[in-house]
Amino acid sequence: MKKFTMSSILALLLVAMSACAPANQNSTSQATDADSDSIIGGSVVMPGSALSKQVFMLFAISDRGQSICTATLISQYHVLTAAHCIDGVKKMYAVFAIDGVAKLKSGKLATLTNDPNIVQVSAVKAFPAWGGSQGGKVSGVDAGDIAVLRLAKAAPAGVKVTKLYTAGLKKGQVLVASGYGIASGTIREGSGLLRETRVVVEEPMVGRSEFMINQKNGRGICSGDSGGPSFVQGSFGELLQVGVTSRGDENCAEGGIYTLVPAFTSWINSATSSLR
Repeated sequence: MKKFTMSSILALLLVAMSACAPANQNSTSQATDADSDSIIGGSVVMPGSALSKQVFMLFAISDRGQSICTATLISQYHVLTAAHCIDGVKKMYAVFAIDGVAKLKSGKLATLTNDPNIVQVSAVKAFPAWGGSQGGKVSGVDAGDIAVLRLAKAAPAGVKVTKLYTAGLKKGQVLVASGYGIASGTIREGSGLLRETRVVVEEPMVGRSEFMINQKNGRGICSGDSGGPSFVQGSFGELLQVGVTSRGDENCAEGGIYTLVPAFTSWINSATSSLR
C-alpha cells in the first residue's frame, strides 16, 4: 500500500471538498429526495445500537438549495458538527432518525417540526478562526472546521449525549466512523441513511488540530458525512468522539481529514455555554 507523505497530505488538502451532500434542489416547501445509501464501505446502523442513539442528520436550506450533514449531540440542547455545514445556511433542522430521508419525506417543512424527532436549529457558532469554505472546498491545514449549534428545544428522549475523547491518537489506530453521506465518490449517489464503518488513522496529527484516515481500503467518509463523528471505543465499549468529519479527496478514495476534537475541548465548552 502506498505510504502517505506530508506532500501527499498537502496535495489532498488542496483539492479538499466540502462534504455536504446536495439534496432536492426544488421547492424548499418539500423535503429532500435521495437514495437510501451512505458512508463508503459501511453497513446500516441498527435500531437500538449506540450509534443510532448518538448520530443524527442535519438538513439545511440555503441560497444554494438544500443539503445534508451529520452531527452528534453534546448536551440535550447542543450539537457538534463541521463549520462548513453552516456556511450560508438560512434554516437548519436536526433529524433524529436512522433513515433521515424517509423522515423528511413524511411531510412539508412547514409542518415537520410537529414531529418530535425533527428539531429546528435556533443558533449556530463556528470556531472563530474558520474562514468559510471557498467554492465548495475547505482548504488549508488547521482550518478550524468545527461548529456548535443550539436546538430550539431539547433533543428527543432516547437520544444519547456523546462523550468527547481527550487523549491523542496513534498511527494505525482503528476508529468507528458514522454518517449519512453518499456510498460512492465516483457515482456520487445515495445519501440519507445512517451507516457505520471502521477506519484507520494514517496521520495522527496534520498540523495542530486535524488528523487523517486512510481510505485506500475502500472504507471511509464522503459527501454528506461532513460534521459526523469518528469514535474511539473505550475499554468498556463506550464510544468517545475524537473527530469531526471535514474533507477528503474528490473521489473519496485516498484519505479523509477530521478536525481533532481534543484540540478544541475548551472552545467547545465555551461555545456551548454561550449558546443559551
